[in-house]
Amino acid sequence: MRTTLASLPSSVARSYKEAAEELAIPIGTVRSRVSRARLAVREYFTAAGADTGY
Repeated sequence: MRTTLASLPSSVARSYKEAAEELAIPIGTVRSRVSRARLAVREYFTAAGADTGY
């Protein structure tokens, strides 16, 4: 679900409201999960960069 929420608003050009309606969950849940997913991606790539010397 995290992947779906992280990509749904940005890759399909949907608003958080539209994503919430499509997934039948509150808009606050969409915002929270997208935020957490983006943080996880950022941390992953930061760690990957550190591992390769960047």
